[in-house]
This record gives sequence, C-alpha cells and structure tokens, in this order.
Amino acid sequence: MDLNPDAFHECLLYCGKWINKDLFATGGSDPNVIRIVDKNKGTSIAVVRGFPKGVYSVDSGPMRSRRSLAKKNVKYVTEATELPKIAFCAGKRIYEFYFK
Repeated sequence: MDLNPDAFHECLLYCGKWINKDLFATGGSDPNVIRIVDKNKGTSIAVVRGFPKGVYSVDSGPMRSRRSLAKKNVKYVTEATELPKIAFCAGKRIYEFYFK
C-alpha cells in the first residue's frame, strides 16, 4: 500500500505496525510524529506530534472491544470495532495512549 503524506503531515517514516485489518500506526521524524492511518481512506485519523526526538518504534497492546468500553460509560466510541493501546519510543522515552 502506498501512503501519501497528509497535507500538513509530511514526515520521514521509520516504523509501522498494523493495529487491525483497517488501521495501522506509523512514526517518524522531521517533524517528530506518530500517525494512525485508515487503510481504506489512506488518511490519518489521529496525529500526535511535537516530540523532542523522532519516533523509531511502535507497537500495539491489548485490544479493548466496544462492548467493554460501553460498560465504562465512555461518551464517544469510534467506528473501529476494536480499540488498542499504542506504545511507541521517541528518543529515550516510551509513550503510550488509548483511543477514545
């Protein structure tokens, strides 16, 4: 699959990881950024940038189903059927986040 840069998110990509059959995470530098990309649309659905160093590794963690989120009274659930935890390394730090 060819991944074209988003209009304002040109980046040198160094790592990537499939999250599920429709989404993947990719990270890089210049600017230092991690993106969650929808395979079908070919565009980013989430972008986090501004890290002091480039993103050179990414991994996805345990999958949380929409049903388990509904029990926790989450107000907004994305169209994705499974919502993973993402961890990535930028410089000497490890970051992690959940989709909401």
